[in-house]
Amino acid sequence: MAAALAAASVSVGGAYERRAVSDGRWMQRRAESGGSPKRGEVGGDGDGDGDDDDEASPAEQAPSAAAQPMGVSGRFTTADVVREHTNAAPDGTRFVYFRDGSHLQIHPARGLQVEVWADGTKEQLAADGARLTVRPDEVKVAVLSDGTRITSQVNGDVLQVGPDGSRLERLASDGSTRQVNADGSVIVKDALGVMTATFADGVVLVERPDGSATQTGPDKAVIERFPDGKRVVTTAKTRETVFPDQSRVRENLETGEIVRTSADGATEEHEFAFVTVVKRGDYVRATRPDGGVVEHFPDGTTKVISARDARFLHLRS
Repeated sequence: MAAALAAASVSVGGAYERRAVSDGRWMQRRAESGGSPKRGEVGGDGDGDGDDDDEASPAEQAPSAAAQPMGVSGRFTTADVVREHTNAAPDGTRFVYFRDGSHLQIHPARGLQVEVWADGTKEQLAADGARLTVRPDEVKVAVLSDGTRITSQVNGDVLQVGPDGSRLERLASDGSTRQVNADGSVIVKDALGVMTATFADGVVLVERPDGSATQTGPDKAVIERFPDGKRVVTTAKTRETVFPDQSRVRENLETGEIVRTSADGATEEHEFAFVTVVKRGDYVRATRPDGGVVEHFPDGTTKVISARDARFLHLRS
């Protein structure tokens, strides 16, 4: 896109817009009529200014029966040509001038054609088929070789339409963008840099410049990502928080049960009846509401400590 837009600055006319006619057939006719090229441009008038003082003859201006289309826009044929000029090697740029004041530049080394209309419109055609039109009001329309169409307004607003019908709009005033994809998803980025993506399946994703994000699914499940790396997943029945060190807390929103898992894999459960369970590998320690303790050891044995004994042991410790 940048290359296509940059091409709009191609110089047209200027020092190369000469009236000299260097067509070989024209030179031959001059020689047959007694004329001969002198100094300056080949076929020129000899004064070195590149200007041919002789006007093209009516025969030269007459439309050809076998007129062929030429140029970028398709508006012109060889019958519309009134004069042309080709630069010397190695440039070889060819300039063709039409009856209505428009002219065409053909750059063979670059595979480029630039057509300048009488009203100031410029059309450029690249070797790969990409086309750039610059209107008199400076609005630029680029059509890339894949069919993508990019319209750039004078105020900097840009509209890009892909061959699949997708659209991307950018507002120069605040830098916001709106993208509509062929699959129905819509991505909007506001002036503050907050991006909101809405997908066809109902998922909505919001990403913020600080690195935080929120994703909401069609089932109302919510995934939250925080700048510090913490992640919270909330569904209708559960909420799980995962911390940067991979420790996590899982809550049952219906029963109130809480399970904490440390980074080393040890777990601690808090049941709805206020029973606390600590697990480390195959070792399990459960504290009942009355203060009693039940321990399960890796060898399969179980030890029960009554509430009274547990309080006594606690006092001794």
